[in-house]
Amino acid sequence: MPKRINSSNFKGGAVQLTPELKRWMPPNFTLGNALYKQRFEDVMKDHVPPEKLDNYFASQSVWDETMAWRVSEFIKNHDQHVFVIIVGDFHAAYFGGLPDRLKARGVENLIVLSQVDSRHSDQKEFEELIDPHPEYGPRADFILSVEQ
Repeated sequence: MPKRINSSNFKGGAVQLTPELKRWMPPNFTLGNALYKQRFEDVMKDHVPPEKLDNYFASQSVWDETMAWRVSEFIKNHDQHVFVIIVGDFHAAYFGGLPDRLKARGVENLIVLSQVDSRHSDQKEFEELIDPHPEYGPRADFILSVEQ
């Protein structure tokens, strides 16, 4: 995927893509789900001007959707393989982003592992990292805690 696609999304959204760039987009492109968008906005609100949040979320969604599309195509042709994807935690936490898009593209046998850094956390902070979020649900199927 050309970097120009995300650059175009940052600047003017997916509607501003040229026909040449649109051909690189995943078929049946869909933005991330509502809870994923809410998490994204909560994290990015102090880093991105409010009028640009939708464009930045579109770019984030393009990354997730493109990874999901490519992986799902590979798995269709190589169903005996185990495929491991290593991405930043935000792309996979709470089964939003990439896991959501993989399932939408027919990938069913999916395990999400999240790594949390608990080295500087007290017990309450540690529990907040690993306990299911009241709104988003469980963080992952498995959680690896990095400790001292």
